[in-house]
Amino acid sequence: MTGIPLWLTVHTIVTGALAGLIWVVQVVIYPSFSLVRSEAFRDYHAAHCRRITRVVAPLMLAEVATAGWLLWLGFVDPIFVGSLVLLAINWLSTWLLQVPLHERLSLGFDT
Repeated sequence: MTGIPLWLTVHTIVTGALAGLIWVVQVVIYPSFSLVRSEAFRDYHAAHCRRITRVVAPLMLAEVATAGWLLWLGFVDPIFVGSLVLLAINWLSTWLLQVPLHERLSLGFDT
């Protein structure tokens, strides 16, 4: 079980960074979408998606990679294992809800 404290620390930092990022997106960025003129919305949204993906994708991949690595190392603390359920829900939510909604928004402003 060598290396678990390091990888658990990395995993916790990445998960915290994602939680903070999601909070900012929900409270600041998404409400600001309504301030963009409808004729400029498609370009604005496309730029948003390109830029936010550069931040979100590496963090999501790092989170799942560190979780997998911790499991491979044999780390099965009940709180950590329970957090994997939340991690799976986040991934499902991203691919089943957020991605389709952003695809819809890529067509133009939609309240």
